[in-house]
Amino acid sequence: MKKSITISIIAILAIPSLAFASWWNPFSWGIWKHHSIEIAPKVEVEIRAASSTISATTSPKIIKKITVKKVEVKEPIATITQPQISTPLIVNATIAPAIPVTTTITPVTPLITQQITQAPMIEERATADISLTGSYPSNIDRQNNASLWNALLTINYGPITINSLTIRIIGSMSDSDLKNLKLYINGNQYGSTIENIGGDFKAKFESPIIINSGTTRIELIGDNVALSGRKFSFKLYENQTTDSFGTIRISGEARTPDQTVN
Repeated sequence: MKKSITISIIAILAIPSLAFASWWNPFSWGIWKHHSIEIAPKVEVEIRAASSTISATTSPKIIKKITVKKVEVKEPIATITQPQISTPLIVNATIAPAIPVTTTITPVTPLITQQITQAPMIEERATADISLTGSYPSNIDRQNNASLWNALLTINYGPITINSLTIRIIGSMSDSDLKNLKLYINGNQYGSTIENIGGDFKAKFESPIIINSGTTRIELIGDNVALSGRKFSFKLYENQTTDSFGTIRISGEARTPDQTVN
């Protein structure tokens, strides 16, 4: 027990001596020790676009807080500039007013050779109309070569071709009352002579004949041998007529009034 107390007393007395010895040792002072200070560099990045500038700055990170002089390390600034179209600089330039230039353009008329072709004349279809002419008393005598029927044929836009004409006899008569019937066109006999009219009471005259525009006289002549008291009349019944386009029809029938044999 006494031994432990003795050691403690000696230790207490020795520690201040060691501390004083260290204090008076210049090499034990802290000013000679190297302190590690890590300073993060300050970097500025400048981005220019049009008229605005964007700067990004990183603040230094202090690892150990001490009182030191602030040191800044700057990196080169990277600049991005948008290309611009520069306006040329004009110094002491006089711009003369523009002189209007008058250009006379003479139109060139193309030479056109026009072939004038006369339009073909459009032909009209021929027309033919027949009408009755002459006098027809109500009572007639028996007679040879008597004028039985007279008509006028009017033709427009001719010529026309008559191929046949058929005359119809109407009345209370027998097939033997009329004989030797002949048809004349403008004084010329057309077709053949019909000796007897037959039971159908038709007289058909056939022969192609060309008739020009205008008025044409047609006459039927025959022997009237009918008995007394017989009645009859005549008219155009059928015709076969053409023009340059084709078949046409004679308009009208030119029927005579009834006549009674004395």
